Amino acid sequence: MQKRYHVTKSLQFKIVALIPFILISMIFLFLVFYLPGLWKWSMSIFLFAHTTMCAGDFALLNFYYLNRKKKIYTWDDADEKMAYFYEEI
Repeated sequence: MQKRYHVTKSLQFKIVALIPFILISMIFLFLVFYLPGLWKWSMSIFLFAHTTMCAGDFALLNFYYLNRKKKIYTWDDADEKMAYFYEEI
């Protein structure tokens, strides 16, 4: 069986981490403000859950920010369910 790899650069990772967070959060915020009654609470809980589950993405974005002067690549090994980070020397 062939291994599956995907190497990404810093900008690609930032896009993949931020775009879903922004879009889904905007949708939930819209629903919180425009749905009636208990739906507001349900959408608020979903928004909270979604935001807290994105904490790992923000931690990795912070890692990229702290190392912004370096060229860092991330490599995901889907078969082993591992992520590797490498600095270009």
